[in-house]
Amino acid sequence: MRGRVSCLAISFLIVAAVTACDRPPPPGSGAIETTGAKPGAGSTAATRAVTMAAFPGGAVLVGDTANCTASRFEGSSKAAFWSIIVPQCDGVMETAVAPDSVSYVRGRSSLIAIGTDGNQRWKLAMDTEQLPADLLAPAVTLDSMVVIAAGARLVVAYRNDSAIAWRFSVAQDEVLAASPMGSRGEGVYVLTNRALYALGADGSLRFRRARTPASG
Repeated sequence: MRGRVSCLAISFLIVAAVTACDRPPPPGSGAIETTGAKPGAGSTAATRAVTMAAFPGGAVLVGDTANCTASRFEGSSKAAFWSIIVPQCDGVMETAVAPDSVSYVRGRSSLIAIGTDGNQRWKLAMDTEQLPADLLAPAVTLDSMVVIAAGARLVVAYRNDSAIAWRFSVAQDEVLAASPMGSRGEGVYVLTNRALYALGADGSLRFRRARTPASG
């Protein structure tokens, strides 16, 4: 009788152990789900919570996507020297500061120029719904223009009075792979899925270098 009870107890423990192994792990236990989808598929790149750009004199411009504000901080001040609200930034606050100390803030639907006194100089509406967030950062040039991606193939440069200086479109079979980047020399760099472009201060093409795929 005692041996029979022991066998029953052992059988019960085995069944309980198997059942426990089949239970789904609790939330947060580190279980891995495989859905077959690529990471980030169906969405744009994640936006940055805070962005920064340096002023020529040492101050810094901080863009905060949580409250849609752009603020200038200086080393001698405990609080922001000035702060401006960017309405309807929609989680995007990309910042840049030109050599003439004019600040540029790009939200999802606008490009704003801010003077050294913290007052808005001008604002341009931007239709960027089709652009991923990682293409929205503005670039500045040594002659204090701001350059932005205005479409999947289009780059536009603006003077500090909001006038368009030039436009540049990449080849028909290419799309922008990154935001434009200001050169430490003259002009700006533009990167696509196929090539690197160097543009002069007037938007003229200096060179195009094909991108070679990395070897395995």
